[in-house]
Amino acid sequence: MISVRRAFTGHTTTEVIFQREVAGSYDLNNNWVAGGFSPPVPIHVTPLPYGNREDGILGDQLVPSKTGERIPSYMQVHSPEEIEINAYLTIYGDVYKVIRKGNYMDAGYWSTLCERKDKSTFPAHSVTINGILEV
Repeated sequence: MISVRRAFTGHTTTEVIFQREVAGSYDLNNNWVAGGFSPPVPIHVTPLPYGNREDGILGDQLVPSKTGERIPSYMQVHSPEEIEINAYLTIYGDVYKVIRKGNYMDAGYWSTLCERKDKSTFPAHSVTINGILEV
């Protein structure tokens, strides 16, 4: 298979913010300490609008379903590094959670599918460790 790893250059990628969810744990006094998010790290990826495949809509928009539920939009991200599931990416000011990943390392890249999240539940470019919010 042909490797496309060298195709990930400054002309084909954009900088996004990567954050990993940190799980909560118990401290030495057996008290629960809430988790948070790792510090934001800039990475270079190639984001592609994935749309909503159920309704056949391409692009980035929310669509109400017949039951009144809003179906989130998706973004497909290609990168030369692995991005784990449940990580958060801030792409063009919107927050996305990684829900699926594909290993195409034979061709030199990873492919991930991200679901858009509400910004109010995840403040962009903020860090919460052990229940302390730092902006």
